[in-house]
Amino acid sequence: MNINLKIMKMKFYLIPICFFALTSCNLREINYSDDEIKLMKRNIVNHNDTISYADYDLYISNNSDFDSIYQNELLAYSLKIEEVYPNAYYDIFSNFLRINNDGKFNPNDILKLAKPEQDLLVYYLEAGAKKEQYYCIDVLAKFYEEGVYFEKNLKKSDSLTNINIYPKEVSRP
Repeated sequence: MNINLKIMKMKFYLIPICFFALTSCNLREINYSDDEIKLMKRNIVNHNDTISYADYDLYISNNSDFDSIYQNELLAYSLKIEEVYPNAYYDIFSNFLRINNDGKFNPNDILKLAKPEQDLLVYYLEAGAKKEQYYCIDVLAKFYEEGVYFEKNLKKSDSLTNINIYPKEVSRP
């Protein structure tokens, strides 16, 4: 009986704590002053500051409906920081597609682009995959699986999927 009382007390305290934690995790508008935004941009350009890049990316993503000016800026910063921040490879891919599709993002829309643009975006996906960037590998695996850009190749798709499931640090079964 004593154990049941302890469990009830735990539930009594745990439920409000979980509720508070879940409701406080909602996406909120992120506000930075103009000076803070200028500093982020300067740090990205002058110091390849990945934290400033991630903050600016989050700020743009959460505080603007599609606006090609912001997407163009973000694309430029992604190109600047790609060597030190592997997520930038996927950002280059996704922002380029958004710019060319009125803010909508669907990886398969790569086929709507001219062949040189397709080649460029696949180059960035492959470069990101070489740096083990999860989303780049995922998109490439789907392209091989569905025959988008590449000839359909389920073995290659499975192999890329396994790379994503079992990173190098984890021993594979």
